[in-house]
Amino acid sequence: MTQESEVKYLVAVVLELTGRLDHAAISAGIYASIWDEEDSIITTELFVRCDSIPNPNPGQSGAIDNIVSVSGLYTVGLAAYTPSKCGAATVMENGAKFYGLSGI
Repeated sequence: MTQESEVKYLVAVVLELTGRLDHAAISAGIYASIWDEEDSIITTELFVRCDSIPNPNPGQSGAIDNIVSVSGLYTVGLAAYTPSKCGAATVMENGAKFYGLSGI
């Protein structure tokens, strides 16, 4: 999925069918030749997906998995890919602080 509306639709369908969202797996990554495109795909799209997750009700819990390449932790010589994956990791760390307050 590449559009915010697609992600929000999927979340809405899950909530309609089950009444809750217990788990979200978020993964993004491609090799691109243009820095902005790569960063947008990996970091911005990841944020859009996290931002589409509704705030949980008190007492609920769940999990969000983010699949980030080891390139987000160690430099592997890919000029745009490595910093984008590092950005993805920090977006998720920020999300963990936000959603962690609600038990996710």
